[in-house]
Amino acid sequence: MHRQYRLTFIVALFVSSLLGGTACDPDPEGTLEQCIRSTGVGPTAPGAAREFNCAGTPERFLVAIPPACTDGGCGLIADLPGATAMAENPNLNTGLRQRTRNLPQPFIVLGANNPRLFFDAASSDRIFEFMQALANVFDVDRDRIHIGGFSNGGRVTFDFACDPEKAAFIASAAPQATSQSIDGPVCARPLVPIRYFNGRNDGIADFPEIQVTAARIVQGIGAGAPETVDSSPVGNFVQLRFTGAQGQLFERLIYDNIKDPAAGPPDIGGHCYVGPFTPNGGACTDEAAFENGAKTLEFYLENPRRP
Repeated sequence: MHRQYRLTFIVALFVSSLLGGTACDPDPEGTLEQCIRSTGVGPTAPGAAREFNCAGTPERFLVAIPPACTDGGCGLIADLPGATAMAENPNLNTGLRQRTRNLPQPFIVLGANNPRLFFDAASSDRIFEFMQALANVFDVDRDRIHIGGFSNGGRVTFDFACDPEKAAFIASAAPQATSQSIDGPVCARPLVPIRYFNGRNDGIADFPEIQVTAARIVQGIGAGAPETVDSSPVGNFVQLRFTGAQGQLFERLIYDNIKDPAAGPPDIGGHCYVGPFTPNGGACTDEAAFENGAKTLEFYLENPRRP
């Protein structure tokens, strides 16, 4: 069993979220696109998301839809949680629903969780299928589709970045707090730009394993010495940019931040989101040099699909 699945000993990060619409009735003959349309394609309120439960798909999907996106042309972001965490949790930390809602070119933001409490390879395939259906229903801008995820959600993110079919669908990826892809060692040559969030004190995604993963990617793309893009003594933070021999982009954000055990359960050490949008059980509590969601969105905006 992969190391990330040890998260089962962590208390689930239960959070609340405003939800709009109702789940669609199971329809064995229906398609995901029919399910999405029947559940509702109207805009959701600021910070809110509509829940989609579709037949044949055990994952629960939450979709935030800005008003401007009902007529097509918006981007699409998947923001995936770690094992045991609910679909609402990433937005508390990244705030991507709110950050992207009123952009000149907004994004639909997707969250997901699995009732078995972790994503596996089949989950990754189903998330891909649901994203494709969303893209069709909302006539999404195919050059602005991105995926990011924390811990177990980061495994799914690496799967998208390394699988040729999935990678052809997305423009860039932002895995966090994970050391491996969903089906074994991460591929050495990801197929899209990556911004990789790494905590030195992460006891779940062990930092030595993260170092091995990162070194494999750097070697695989033929990158030389990195450029330091940003740094701060706060949290001992550094942002490194590696450019591959054929222009491939690989970035690392490395930091010391932890969640103080005095803040209450779960005791997750450095396996936490830095600079959360809203204080919550999955957030690092010490001072941060950056906001997770701001750094994630910055990368997506800088990396639409390249010709």
